[in-house]
This record gives sequence, structure tokens and C-alpha cells, in this order.
Amino acid sequence: MPLDEIAIARDLQRAQEAKAVLENGIIAEAFAYIERKALEEWRAETDGAKRDQKWYVLRGVDLVKGYLRSAIIDGDMAHKEVEREAERLRNAS
Repeated sequence: MPLDEIAIARDLQRAQEAKAVLENGIIAEAFAYIERKALEEWRAETDGAKRDQKWYVLRGVDLVKGYLRSAIIDGDMAHKEVEREAERLRNAS
């Protein structure tokens, strides 16, 4: 099965960008700060609706991080696909 070079290039680029975001110091600091503050406020809050709001903030940060991690995994899979195809071509010659 031939490689979809455009899709692979896209996945590799997205992975590189996602990794740069997750490893960016100010972004990591912002995520940590938002998570810490929301968790502190969530624990202290007694009003159910306000607690829910804090929970949604925590969930939102998790969703963003999960999306970025997924892009990195997609890039890893694309890289492995390229390696497998290179190996197949070496063995075919």
C-alpha cells in the first residue's frame, strides 16, 4: 500500500508543533497555574454550580493537552510508517 505522503507530512508537522507547545515553558507554566487555581477554587467552593464551572476549566485544560498529545502520537505513528516503508523498499531491492 503506497504511503499518503501528504497525510504523513501533515502528521509529522502537527506532531512537531504540538510537542513545541507542550514543551514551551510559558505554556506549561500557564497550564499548571490554571490547573492549580481551578483545583484550589473547586475544593473550596460549596456552591454546586460554581464547583461545576471550576471542573469545566480543569476538563478544558485536560482536553487541550489530550489533543496535543494525540497529535504527537499521530506523528510517531507516521514516522513509524515511513520507517516501515523504507525497510520494505530496502528488502525489495
